[in-house]
Amino acid sequence: MASTNLDAVSVEIKVAGKVCDYVTMELFQSVSTHHRFKIKVNYRPDKPSVWAIGPDVIFKQLGEKVSIIMTHHESGEKTEFHGLISDIHVEGFDGNQGFVILEGGSPTILLDRDPAMDCYVEQNLNTIVSDILDKSGVKMNVTNNPKHTDIIPYVARYKETSYGFLSRLLRSYGEWFYYNGETLQIGDPEIDTESRAGYDVDLTSVNINATIRSLNHSTYEFDPVNDKFYYDYSGTPKGATLGSRSAEKCSEPIFPTEARLPSIRPAYSAMDLEHYGDAGFHRNYSQLSQMRATSRYCGIRLGELVVTRVPESFPGVKIPDLGRYRITEITHTVNSKGQYSNTFCGVPGGTPVMPWGDAVMPVAYPEMARVLSNDDPKNQGRVKVQFMWQEIDGGESYWMRVQSPDAGKSEQVAKNRGFVFIPEPGDLVMVGFEQGNPDRPYVTGSLFYKANSEGAGTDNSVKSIRTRSGHTLEFNDDEGGNWGITIKDGNGCILHLDTKGKNIEITAPETLSLTAKNVSINAEENVQIAAKQNIDVTAEADINIAAKGNLMQQTDGDLSVSAKGSINAEAKTDVSLSGQNTTVDGKTKVTVSGAETLVSGKMTTVQGAAHKIDVM
Repeated sequence: MASTNLDAVSVEIKVAGKVCDYVTMELFQSVSTHHRFKIKVNYRPDKPSVWAIGPDVIFKQLGEKVSIIMTHHESGEKTEFHGLISDIHVEGFDGNQGFVILEGGSPTILLDRDPAMDCYVEQNLNTIVSDILDKSGVKMNVTNNPKHTDIIPYVARYKETSYGFLSRLLRSYGEWFYYNGETLQIGDPEIDTESRAGYDVDLTSVNINATIRSLNHSTYEFDPVNDKFYYDYSGTPKGATLGSRSAEKCSEPIFPTEARLPSIRPAYSAMDLEHYGDAGFHRNYSQLSQMRATSRYCGIRLGELVVTRVPESFPGVKIPDLGRYRITEITHTVNSKGQYSNTFCGVPGGTPVMPWGDAVMPVAYPEMARVLSNDDPKNQGRVKVQFMWQEIDGGESYWMRVQSPDAGKSEQVAKNRGFVFIPEPGDLVMVGFEQGNPDRPYVTGSLFYKANSEGAGTDNSVKSIRTRSGHTLEFNDDEGGNWGITIKDGNGCILHLDTKGKNIEITAPETLSLTAKNVSINAEENVQIAAKQNIDVTAEADINIAAKGNLMQQTDGDLSVSAKGSINAEAKTDVSLSGQNTTVDGKTKVTVSGAETLVSGKMTTVQGAAHKIDVM
């Protein structure tokens, strides 16, 4: 048959633009997944059997476009679906001539091909969606109008197909994302027109259910960049029906315990978390009451509103309207007798978001990456990296935090208490993901590889910390070698704790300075001070030198003792002055006295201003 004429609906199917002679048809449409169809074709009635047709003729229709046009005769309402063939089966049973089964779906199945990895930095939903659809090469009508227009700092596609990633991303922001049969709808369809379907007129059956469900949910988020903790509790329902309001009242006392969970996607402000929590609340609320019905009217379309009624003539009917519902799923069927019918489901019509469950998050495992920059504009020690899968295209991440063994602050230290080791550009690092979420990366540590490692010495004896300029703290556990601890820089300044020899060695190519309120040097044996040039000892107050043994001053040149005041030399036994010539000179007088005074020499001269005495 080219079309059906029963139940006031005709259904025309075209394959590659040509009318298809079919036997049965089933088209499943949903807002939460791909549309699928199955068409049983009376392929070539002029042939004695489908088996007489070569596979090349039958299977060449793979990938061809399919159009299904359903027309309501009385109203002229049309519902169209455009998709493509993905599978073809040749089927035969009970010895008949056989049929060809054409299966396929909406163009969105082409977005569900090979998974890939990518990330988007500081873009909004509109540009992200456009980029993905452009790269996919899939040709279809698109309405790209998400309500969320703020810039998103970072979002990652992690081993997901284009369709899977878009579903997760848009779902997490409460956006509508579905194919309506002709157009891929992104954002609120803003369809307020209603179809009216009456039970026992347009509807052959109707089922409205209510179920208890926990609505006592809350979510939280910590924003490390702004040091803010956000919290959001369940919202106020919009667009409730009588069934959902009744189910809500019954559910409240049954589920008194608050279910507090972290936000699945990062929330960057209190308002952002509120929007996230509100979307989750309404997705959950839409499951309290749903409607399912069967109909002979093809004007009921996916994503549109339908008001269901019962005849007021029914005995005892006080409220004829059963509610206003948004269609979320519909299955169109044409049976072998050519009769059209459909089965559809709906949620309360005022539901402001897609009535899906929570976004299905991929579990992200640690990934290697190379540091591109550590010049964090907010001075929070974050880095930008390039994942291995970005090296070919030159992509980069957003700023991510670096895990540390200890990080924080104290009463005495306002910032940078703990270990401050930020990877350098070019370093290879391992990136982990908070809660396994690809949108929450952080650096867990750095990795050595061939180009930058030389191992840890024999028996893994050397442990070290070394900065980019060569500053080094080295621990050597080789008891037979250079056993000890060494601190050194790139210019040869060294502090070495010689564990083997029990010594401490300090080396400076230029100057070694000690500055303190008090300096004490105490040795159980000897203290040696040596200089190849000068030794200067100065004090603004006194200098005291004491020895329990001998005190010796020795020089190869002259020895000068000078004081602006007095010089006192005292010994409990003898004082000896010896030299080739000894001169005692007093500007005023020289006094030599003692119990016995002895002046001796081969020739002694005593000279005054007036007289001179020579004693032989």
